[in-house]
Amino acid sequence: MNLIFRKVNPDDPKDMQQFNELMDDISERAFDPERLDALIRDINVREDQYLLVAQDADAGVICGSLIGVAFSDFCGLCAPVMVIENVVTHHDYRRMGVARAMMNEIEEWGRKRGVRYATLCSAMKRTEAHQMYENLGYEKVMGFKKYL
Repeated sequence: MNLIFRKVNPDDPKDMQQFNELMDDISERAFDPERLDALIRDINVREDQYLLVAQDADAGVICGSLIGVAFSDFCGLCAPVMVIENVVTHHDYRRMGVARAMMNEIEEWGRKRGVRYATLCSAMKRTEAHQMYENLGYEKVMGFKKYL
């Protein structure tokens, strides 16, 4: 499979539909398409965020996505750090190397920005994904989440 890594194209209705449907594989799709459109447009012009999609070049479909957000850290070397969130592979593409390839791509994006380390957020129930993250060198750390 030939993967292309790129940004979501908010001017392409097919792109937006495929991306939004992909979110059902981790949680649920966006309820408000106009808000999703505005959010993607904002992210796409920012240098500190990368909403990456993996496209199966042969089939022409989005088969995975994640977002990386780089920001300043005030500790130690005061080097940037990155949070990786919403990692998802379409259920038809799981166990085919898509997530691993996306992680390599976002890590390279981070390196180019001087990121010192990445923190990855993942739901506790996604144990198969956790094994892959550990195989990529990520360590389990304790985290907390609170809805506001």
